[in-house]
Amino acid sequence: VKVVAAHRSDLKIVVMSATIDTHKFSQYFGNAPILEVPGRVFPVEVRYASESPSDYMKAAARKVEEILNASEPGDILVFMPDQESIMRAVGMIEDKSNPDKVSVLPLFGAQAPEDQAKVFDRNGKRRVIVATNIAETSLTIEGVRHIVDTGLIKAMCYVDASMSALQVTEHSRAGCDQRKGRAGRTQDGICHRLYSKWEYDQRTGFTEPEINRMALDQVLLRLLCMGLEFDDVVSLDLLDKPSQKKWEDAHARLNTLGALKENGSVNSDGKRMNKLQVEPMIGRMILEGEKHGCLSEVVTVAAALSATRPVFTRPKGKEDMADARHQAFYVAGSDPLTSMNVWQRWVARDRDRRWCRDNFVSSKALSQIDRMRKQFIRALERDRVEIASSLDQLKLKKAVASGLIVNLAKKAGRFSYVWNGRETFIFPGSVLFRLNPEMLVCTRVVSTKKPYMRGCHMIEEKWLAEILPSHMVERTLKITGAYDTHPNTLVAEVSWQGVNLGSSIVMHIREDEISLLANALVERVVGYSEPIHSSDVHNKSVASEFNTIVGWNMARKEAMRAQMVVQFTARLKGADTWPKVLEVDLKLDLSDFVTEEELEQNAERLERDRVLRQQREIREAEQQRVREQRKATAREAVDRITQKAKDLGIENYGSIPRLRDYAERNSIFDWSVTEYRDAVRKVEREVLPKVRATEEIYARVLELMPICPLCGGDWDKEHGQVFICQAEHNAKRLIA
Repeated sequence: VKVVAAHRSDLKIVVMSATIDTHKFSQYFGNAPILEVPGRVFPVEVRYASESPSDYMKAAARKVEEILNASEPGDILVFMPDQESIMRAVGMIEDKSNPDKVSVLPLFGAQAPEDQAKVFDRNGKRRVIVATNIAETSLTIEGVRHIVDTGLIKAMCYVDASMSALQVTEHSRAGCDQRKGRAGRTQDGICHRLYSKWEYDQRTGFTEPEINRMALDQVLLRLLCMGLEFDDVVSLDLLDKPSQKKWEDAHARLNTLGALKENGSVNSDGKRMNKLQVEPMIGRMILEGEKHGCLSEVVTVAAALSATRPVFTRPKGKEDMADARHQAFYVAGSDPLTSMNVWQRWVARDRDRRWCRDNFVSSKALSQIDRMRKQFIRALERDRVEIASSLDQLKLKKAVASGLIVNLAKKAGRFSYVWNGRETFIFPGSVLFRLNPEMLVCTRVVSTKKPYMRGCHMIEEKWLAEILPSHMVERTLKITGAYDTHPNTLVAEVSWQGVNLGSSIVMHIREDEISLLANALVERVVGYSEPIHSSDVHNKSVASEFNTIVGWNMARKEAMRAQMVVQFTARLKGADTWPKVLEVDLKLDLSDFVTEEELEQNAERLERDRVLRQQREIREAEQQRVREQRKATAREAVDRITQKAKDLGIENYGSIPRLRDYAERNSIFDWSVTEYRDAVRKVEREVLPKVRATEEIYARVLELMPICPLCGGDWDKEHGQVFICQAEHNAKRLIA
């Protein structure tokens, strides 16, 4: 608009808002004139607290009690930051008020319409309305004379392209003044601020613009589709300019979603995503639904994920009943498909509002999904896309997963998951909360008390090869340690956005993996790993001498690492298997990394270090010899225990196979052998006598009753030592 205004003298631009930063906009548009039109409001007295309370919910409840006990009439509007604090404050206020004279009413966006409407019902009682900032600008409640303002708001803050933090923060001065004005709409009012005048003056003047609090994927895609280059977008003269890092994060996400060509311009899929006017992640899902032949269902899921209202409601006092009704709609393993299921059943009921109320479902949310679904279908039909439908749940689940794959998470602990290299948790309201699947995708991660994954959708590991963008999967080579499952072996690890997807032993080394291998070998040289390659001991000595010369010069150390990678890469060419790699001469020369002058200046120190290193190597060699000896002794003990278990016929009983495997791999640790020995002894002492007795009893009964006494049929021997007839009749009759 600013660019157009510079070329159009006849164009008038009017920017209007109740809480606008007028001076900022004026300066942006070349010191444009400012016109203020005050609204018709009544006087509002502002009363400040001496200081901010430690518990704002208790402070708000006390202030409401104080107002109710005073002689000042009028209804009370209390501002809280979120639904959780509202419900807790409502409980505190109800405990201190007379229900025959006072109605305490919550008000927040996720409520059912009929519950929101209760705040307008003037039934003769004095109303105390506890609300989020939905009551700040969206509506005027007749009769409100008192405002109790905690000065807090729950707002979305940008962390990075894949994570937002929903945080309780201080409201801006403009926002606090907007709350104050709620008391002066129809009569004189009083605003009770639970913070001091000094704290009010220290707050920011205006709320941070949304462009700095949101991911820019959709914004960037639209600008690129308009023909701008990425560099042009970054350099745009915006009123509140996002950082370049935010634009780069958005660019990386679009690339992951397959919306961009290699040169960074928008491809055909990206243009189609942009036409849908939806988040690129949801756009990708819709395109995958078309590919899998289940577009009709995926469009419903996309509409549900794009909606701003939650489908389920939990009215106060009916939480347990609502939870029980909601379970009837759950689709195992998927929040998005659960929302689709609710919509489908609502449509089957002719969009009946009474049905919504009986099942604690938001009719407003479903109507919003309905409108967005029609919008998506119209956009697709304009492109002459067939809206195909499919009953194949597997295709539908894969299509949904393909769009959400940018938010892949893998189980890491009992309840935790690794997502983008971070620890996250399934949101307690999710269908998957108690399932704890091994792998899932989600619509977003929001950090409140913990980073919670919302809109969770369970996936199977075998789908990954089909739904992951192969060009974005990271493959690294790692050399295992002496105590790993496969010691001293070259292993390839595959990961996606910090999530380890698995590993495998490398049998053949590709030419394009030589540099990865060189990096892995360098890490062993400069790190604390035990020597594996024949050149490791020598190269560790060279690295140690280099560190003696350069000290803490990190730039020189990084340069040495880079040179080592180059040298190793050149020497490893043609080594296409791990045994061949072990045969390559990789010995380094210190003179390749330092100057002759540095060698001369540090000659004495280097010689002293060599002597100390030789002494250390002698000690380490002796320690290694002792370890090997202990290992051999332990192996003999493991072999004896294993033989005893075989002789007793218990080698596959209970935990014995697992303990045997562990002891064989970790025989150097005495406790692993001891644990294996104790398990065998325990089975021998406590279990084996019972097994023997059971066998004797079974043999005696079989001798007395060799066939089924009911029908003369043979016993089914496949089920072990039990008496089950092979014939088809009720085996319980035998007991009778």
